[in-house]
Amino acid sequence: DFIPTVLDRSVIDTWYKSDDEESFNMSRMLIREEGLLCGGSSGTAMAAAVNMAKELKEGQRCVVILPDSIRDYMSKFLNDKWMVDKGFLREEDIMVKKPWWWNLRLQGLNLSAPLTILPTVTCQKTIKILKDKGFDQAPVVDEAGLILGMVTLGNVLASILAGKIKLSDPVSK
Repeated sequence: DFIPTVLDRSVIDTWYKSDDEESFNMSRMLIREEGLLCGGSSGTAMAAAVNMAKELKEGQRCVVILPDSIRDYMSKFLNDKWMVDKGFLREEDIMVKKPWWWNLRLQGLNLSAPLTILPTVTCQKTIKILKDKGFDQAPVVDEAGLILGMVTLGNVLASILAGKIKLSDPVSK
């Protein structure tokens, strides 16, 4: 932990503290319930704001800035075992009832085949396929299914308008 050199302590009215357990559990709650991919410092800010908000008068507002993302925490507080090992989470607090798909392999999910485009398909046909299927991009694959690249509706249309390709050209061009 560090204190940024730009911090002007003279403008702070009140300090609120939060420990790691409260911060990480708040971050996990924000991720799980709000879909905010925030980090531990964001959990600290929100936990402190929740405590501070208890002192607000009617009509007052509380604004919270979430200062970090989940990027640097992938192997830490997102990991149940790490949280248990550090004493921030109890085994019994971990989700007991797993979703129906929890132990299934990907093949067992019966997913439809993804949309792919062969490199020989014309740009015109590619545009039609993407529009008909409601996609703005798709992987370009060879006959064996190996990905050769991506085609995006925006790039194809821009290239046609710029005269770089024609509707009759293969998408691989």
